[in-house]
Amino acid sequence: MRVTQSVLPKARILRIKVSAAAKADSLAWIEECVELKRKIMVVTPNPEQIMLAQKDGSFREILNQASLALCDGEGLRWASRFLEVQPPIPERVTGEEVMNALLERAMKKEWKVMLVGGRPGVAQKAVIDLRMKIHDLRIQGIEGIRNIRHFSREENGRVVKQINRFKPDFLFVAFGAPWQEKWLAQNFNALNIRVGMVVGGALDMIVDPSLRPPRFMTLLGLDWFYRLLRQPWRLWRQIALLRFILLAVKKRLSQ
Repeated sequence: MRVTQSVLPKARILRIKVSAAAKADSLAWIEECVELKRKIMVVTPNPEQIMLAQKDGSFREILNQASLALCDGEGLRWASRFLEVQPPIPERVTGEEVMNALLERAMKKEWKVMLVGGRPGVAQKAVIDLRMKIHDLRIQGIEGIRNIRHFSREENGRVVKQINRFKPDFLFVAFGAPWQEKWLAQNFNALNIRVGMVVGGALDMIVDPSLRPPRFMTLLGLDWFYRLLRQPWRLWRQIALLRFILLAVKKRLSQ
């Protein structure tokens, strides 16, 4: 994986480099890279992913080598203050917010967008919804890999060719962590794109806006609680948040 290295500052939180840049600066930098035809990879680490990366060395390397690693989790910002890391992270910047802003820019600049992944039919449905919301947006959506945990070289090759035929400026990948990051890194050099960005469950929220937490809960950093109420199966994932807090405390005591 060869990516354009970020010129934006990064802070190291529990062995993971996280971009210490405001949303506006991150968006301006991405737009500049597209204009200058620089190929970049954008990841969206949160506390759960930080914990995955503690044991998964390949995943940790991908996060640390990405051009831009958005602070997609209030827990990360809390940890940056608690651990007094430098430079300080000015604000939380979610992947969904950045994706939505880039979609608006793509429409104005006539850049092409492709959505890949999600549950069966979600990418295609998201395309329909986005075309109704953002007129004249040049966008396509494909399911991509059917089973991201087990796929053949032939299936992967077909997906890459399908993406390259469209030649999107923005490729938004929604296979879920850590598989989306690993897939994008594995295929990054072969993809004819400008920006490859992982977006997790963002496509689901386009198709079903009720999955999106209310604004006041986002401001309070309680997105996780809202999603837990809507999707109780996420309970096991919240254990990772507790483990993240405990690891941060252990790190602080050892300093």
